[in-house]
Amino acid sequence: MRKLLPNLYLFIILLLISQFASAQFSVDGHIRTRGEYRDGYRTLAVEDTQGLPLVLQRSRLMMSYKEDNLTFKLTGQDARVWGESEAASPKNTFGIYEAWVKWLFHPNIGVKVGRQEISYDDQRLLSIRNFGVAGATYDALLMYYEDDETKTSVHVGGMINNDRQSQFLDYYTGNLFKYMAFAWGSFSINDFMSLNAINVFDLKQKPSEPEIMYGRNTLGANAIVTKKGVAGGRMGGYYQFGNSWFEIWPLENQKQPISAYSFNASAWADLSDKFKVTLSFDLYSGNDWSKSSGKFTSFNRLLASRHGHLGYMDYFTDMQMGEVAWAGIVDMYLRVDYTFSPKADIQARINNFSMEKPYLPPDVGQGFEKVGKRLGNEISILLNYKPAKNIAIQTAWMFMLPTETLKRLQGENTRLSHFGYISLLFTPNFFTYSKPETQP
Repeated sequence: MRKLLPNLYLFIILLLISQFASAQFSVDGHIRTRGEYRDGYRTLAVEDTQGLPLVLQRSRLMMSYKEDNLTFKLTGQDARVWGESEAASPKNTFGIYEAWVKWLFHPNIGVKVGRQEISYDDQRLLSIRNFGVAGATYDALLMYYEDDETKTSVHVGGMINNDRQSQFLDYYTGNLFKYMAFAWGSFSINDFMSLNAINVFDLKQKPSEPEIMYGRNTLGANAIVTKKGVAGGRMGGYYQFGNSWFEIWPLENQKQPISAYSFNASAWADLSDKFKVTLSFDLYSGNDWSKSSGKFTSFNRLLASRHGHLGYMDYFTDMQMGEVAWAGIVDMYLRVDYTFSPKADIQARINNFSMEKPYLPPDVGQGFEKVGKRLGNEISILLNYKPAKNIAIQTAWMFMLPTETLKRLQGENTRLSHFGYISLLFTPNFFTYSKPETQP
C-alpha cells in the first residue's frame, strides 16, 4: 500500500497534465507540526502521573482538477505522532483524506459525491474536527443549491455506512451512524442579518437484530447579526427527539425515547481597531437521574467539533456528555482578542463550566447521587503569528481549576492541570495551471 499510493499520485498527475489544454489544475500542500506538553489535557492530572511532551504531525498533498462544470479533488494524508512509525516499520499512517467529484449541472445546482469534508455553521453538529491530528471527512452524497446574488444556500446530503463488503444486512460497528441524512439552508435577510437552519436524521441499529433500527431527529436554527467593525451576535438552538439504542449504564442494551435540547447565544463588540470582546453561553441538556420520566434527555452533539466550543483543553469531547455522567453541560465564557498587527494577535479566554443537572446515575443497588453543579474554570491564552503568506504559528497555554464535582468524576488526588503547545502550519502552492483565455 505504501508503494502503491505514490505511484497512483504520479499516474493521476500525468493524466491531468495531459488535459491542460482544456482545464485548470493545482497542487497544494499542508504540513502542520504541533509540539505539545500534556499535563492535564482532557483529564485531570493526579499525583502519580507525569507530564508528557509529544509531537503531532499532519502532512497533506492536495490535487484539484477543474474542467467546465466538473471538479475533482484528491488529498492524501499522513497523520502521526512522532515515533509512531519507525523507518523500517510496516505500520502505515498514510491514507486518503479527500477523494470527491463535483458536477455543476446548472449554474446554481450541483452534486458532490465521495469522501469529503462536511462542515456547517459553527460546527456544533457537523464538523471536520480540524484540531485533531487526522481531521475528519465522510463518505457522502451531497446535492446543493448556491446563489451568490441572493446569498442563499441549500444543501441536502446523506451517508450509507458499512464495515465491509457483505451480501446481506449486518451490524455496523463504526463510530458513525448506519444511515444518516441531513438538510441545511442559509439565507441572507439583509446586509447585517442571516439565518440558517438544519435537520439531521440518523438511524442506529439494535446490535443483536441489525434489521431493527431506531431513528433520531435533530433540528434547529441560528440567527446571526453582524455590523462589521462594530458589534455582532448570534442565537440558536436545537431540539432532539425520536429513539435510539443505548449501551451506557444504567441504560445498557435497551431502546430509549429521546427528548433533548441545546441553546447557544453570544455577543461581541469591537471596542477599537485592536480590541474585541466576546461573551458566550452554551447549554446542552442532561439526563435527570432523580426522575423516571421514561425519556433520555441528554443532548447528543452528533459529529460536532470536539475542540473549542467547550473549552480548549477538551475535557468534554464525548458527543453524549459521558464525562459528566450524561448530566449535560453549561458553559459561559469571556474572551478578549487584541491585534498587534496584521500578522500577530493574542486571545485570552476564561470558561466557567457546570453540569446542567446536579445528579449522577445510580450505582448498583443504590439510588442517584446529588452533587454540586459547578465543574470549574479553564483559563486559556493563545498567540497567533503569521510571518508569511503561507506560514502560520500558534502557541498556547491553558490550565483547569476544577471543583470538587469534577474531581469526584475524574479523581480526587489532583494537582495543577495544564496544557501547552506550539504549532507551525505551512500551506504552499506547488503548482497552478489555468487554461489561457481565448482571444476574440
